[in-house]
Amino acid sequence: MLHITVGESEERLLRKSNQFPQDDIMNFCMILSYGKLKDLENQEYREIPINIRKLIPWKVNVKEKLKELEEKIKINKDVRIWYSKLDNEDVCTMCFLIYYLSKYDDINIYISEVGRTWGGLGGYSADEIIHLVDKKELLENKNKYKELWKKIEKENSDIRIYENNEIVSHDYKYLDERILELLKQCGEINYYTFVGRCMGNSICNFCGDIYFMARIDEMIKNNLIKITKIQQEINAIGEPVEIKYISIK
Repeated sequence: MLHITVGESEERLLRKSNQFPQDDIMNFCMILSYGKLKDLENQEYREIPINIRKLIPWKVNVKEKLKELEEKIKINKDVRIWYSKLDNEDVCTMCFLIYYLSKYDDINIYISEVGRTWGGLGGYSADEIIHLVDKKELLENKNKYKELWKKIEKENSDIRIYENNEIVSHDYKYLDERILELLKQCGEINYYTFVGRCMGNSICNFCGDIYFMARIDEMIKNNLIKITKIQQEINAIGEPVEIKYISIK
């Protein structure tokens, strides 16, 4: 059985648990909850244009990721998708994978809905994965997800949020307003501390730092958020770094 997680950290967690063959585990993240979806399968890259991780945008090669999936399902006709309803990216990816895999009549799709805390599968330790081994169900109604994916791809919105048990399309303003509401409560605050607050509050069901950094940077650019000061501080490993502080405009 092929085990698919939505993120690299979740993939590492399954590998570390030693509950499944190492070759039967892969992560599949194409940033499907954020950004336009038009002509998705022919896009070269999915990316969020922010300068983190060696000052390059977070991005994934769409064709390479789909090719990897195709190679895996040649060997594994049973596919298990691990996801959490607590994370937009998990739900959107699960929906796309069902849509994509449904064109193969010989593929059996199993889903494992996990997540007792923020971060879904990441809220478990490697030792606890043994208790989730049997937590899966064979998907009988693939058409439901196929039609849902076609719908949200056609809507081609800025972002997709899992709320009230459905994936809902919104524009960036919907997320930005909630970020600004939290920033107003915080006052002047360290940029990265605030990103952590956004994650801790799971604003609009987004969990990753990249989504919040992208929106904060965009709002700084558009003068909705101001940089109040930049000062040198010592980070967790004792290195001097420049830290910016922000507040609502």
